Amino acid sequence: IDASPIGLFRCDTAGRMVHVNDAYLAIHGLGREEAAEGWLGLTRPECRDLAWRQWVELVNRNAPFQLRRWIRRRDGHKVLISLHMRPMVSNGQVIGQVGTLADITERTLAEEALRTLTAIFEKTTDYVVQLDKHGSLTYMNPAARRRTGVAENEPLTRLTMENFNPPAAPQRLPDVIVPQAVANGIWVGESEIRGTGPDDVFPVSHMVIAHRDKAGKIERFSAIMRDIS
Repeated sequence: IDASPIGLFRCDTAGRMVHVNDAYLAIHGLGREEAAEGWLGLTRPECRDLAWRQWVELVNRNAPFQLRRWIRRRDGHKVLISLHMRPMVSNGQVIGQVGTLADITERTLAEEALRTLTAIFEKTTDYVVQLDKHGSLTYMNPAARRRTGVAENEPLTRLTMENFNPPAAPQRLPDVIVPQAVANGIWVGESEIRGTGPDDVFPVSHMVIAHRDKAGKIERFSAIMRDIS
């Protein structure tokens, strides 16, 4: 319990913490001597009485409870916490609560950034595609689908970028573009792409990014293209 990266706590029906692990204290930025009620000091002074009354009411309920809430630690750092707790019951009476506490700040901010980025990809007139490490397409934004004649809901798993290369160009992708992207993390240049038909070929400014996992292995590729005809 003490070594867990997740904050763990147990409180009594008076609302005081009777046991917390190190992660719980670290998330709040509290010392061990502040464990019992220290979290209350992180709320705004004018809200503390109400917050305490609500907390005592919650810890006496025979029902699970969860919340997300921003707190500001004494070091000025804002943290978004996720709290889950369940009642401990003996002879039909609630005798306390046991729960978990997690710092979800970075995860939440990353999710918000991803939603923003996805919205940009969906609206941009540039052509954005993603491929898995084997070269199969996993994503095409609406602009890319429209320009190449791929229907909005058409599955992509059987398609690769070679499906959109002119007949004279396929070998350039595996022989030049992919090796340089793998070696340098990125390749930038110009290419020709086939559009809605075999005779519809147009030039693009082309960037390919190689994404790696934490172990350094290739995970996927992203490509951003702009029609420069």
